[in-house]
Amino acid sequence: MSDWLKVKAADVVELIERRKDRLPWGYRPEEIYRCLIFQKDGRIFMTVDHFRREENGGYACLRPYTAEIAETMEDYRNMPDEAFVKKAYNTFMSGAR
Repeated sequence: MSDWLKVKAADVVELIERRKDRLPWGYRPEEIYRCLIFQKDGRIFMTVDHFRREENGGYACLRPYTAEIAETMEDYRNMPDEAFVKKAYNTFMSGAR
């Protein structure tokens, strides 16, 4: 199995860029993190910082920095901002291990 997960352009929900200006990231507003949100097998996933755009318009996401964050699109859309930030941080830290 490859370390890179291929994501089709049609499966991308959104690309989010945020500042590291709150816990658990700490207060480093000059730094940002990027999250690629996508659907796979009916669930919602996030890759933090470690993804690249492919020539076909899709993305390649490094598996250790990718995690399921919601079971449905509705769950994702209703996720509180604080929960999203924690999931992003935990996904990043799990990949860094």
